[in-house]
Amino acid sequence: MFNSALESIDKFKWALLLLPGILTIGCVGLVTNVLKLTELQIFLLGSIVSIPLMLIIGGVLYLILLVTRLLVRAINFMTVLTLPIPSVKEKTFWIAAYSVALLGSPFFGVNLAAFLERDGLHQMAARLVVKGRLDADSLWTPLDRLRYLNTNARIGEPDGIDGRLPIPGRKWSSLTGDVYFEVHLKGTGSPTLVGWPRVYGARGSESEIYLSPACEIGEKQPMKLVAGPGVVIKEREVAFITLVDREDRNTQKKHECSLLAGFGQATP
Repeated sequence: MFNSALESIDKFKWALLLLPGILTIGCVGLVTNVLKLTELQIFLLGSIVSIPLMLIIGGVLYLILLVTRLLVRAINFMTVLTLPIPSVKEKTFWIAAYSVALLGSPFFGVNLAAFLERDGLHQMAARLVVKGRLDADSLWTPLDRLRYLNTNARIGEPDGIDGRLPIPGRKWSSLTGDVYFEVHLKGTGSPTLVGWPRVYGARGSESEIYLSPACEIGEKQPMKLVAGPGVVIKEREVAFITLVDREDRNTQKKHECSLLAGFGQATP
């Protein structure tokens, strides 16, 4: 039975070699849904990724082995110690490289997903352009990029997208680094919803935005706090979104929705 199991593994050894790359690309799709990959695309892209992934990890392990050998030789030459020169069989070396690749592929995939989510690929490409420039400032739509920067309080940073002049004496244009979304819904008489976009879904027509705290502005009615933790909005129902400061840039007065939610008046 053991021999038959080994024979079965030997038949599918090429498929097993593709597993680290498939896991890597699978994690990218699972974590961020950036590429919206199908199972077939994960398999094909993973097959391509497996080759350089194995070579990179094999190269790193070989470099570690080479440095260790040089270090041992130096110790043997400069001291009275006689340490054995480390050596690894080729088969053992590649089994170790495969094991490291298999264990590290989810970690590599998750970080690659974060790199794509943060628009790192586009920014890197923009820096590599020798002549001319990229037509787009970002790989994502303005709303996608705004949601990410706002969640991480980076709208007002130097590499953010707040185009206003900085407040005198401050480095950044924004006082707090984040804003409330004032969501205007489609349809006559629809209420306007205001709040902080705490959670948002995958990109696409079925994406949703969760505002918390959230307030509602009815037609010819004052703003009132939503009776609950927040509100979920289907993006397909959104006409447009206005971005408003959570605190006034000069007076530091909090937004009315923030006051209704009980956060109180900011101290100057």
